[in-house]
Amino acid sequence: MKKLTLGLLLIVATATALYAGPPLFYINNIPNQLFEGVGTFTYQATTTIQKPECLAGGPTFSLVSGPSGMTVSSSGYIQWTGPGWGGDWPVTIKATATSDCFGVPPHSDTESFTLYCQNNC
Repeated sequence: MKKLTLGLLLIVATATALYAGPPLFYINNIPNQLFEGVGTFTYQATTTIQKPECLAGGPTFSLVSGPSGMTVSSSGYIQWTGPGWGGDWPVTIKATATSDCFGVPPHSDTESFTLYCQNNC
């Protein structure tokens, strides 16, 4: 008696669509800022949404680098009370968002500016 062996070859392929369109959003330009040193420095960062149908909840902001004590809310509100002396501080913020559209990857963007602090910040 001859044995007949049938083999089964299973090939699993995954498709990754390459998205070549515009980014989901970008952080609008933040010009260098002059802080006179009175009170608290505040600035509201904003984004331009280019594919609103693909955003899963909108961009969330965070602070990448900046002076000690600076905060950035998830909605892009920047706050800082200076240390009591003048100086220049580089600041970088980041916004991230995930996509609800097939083939459109999650996206992030960064924006940098310098905070010039005069007098007793």
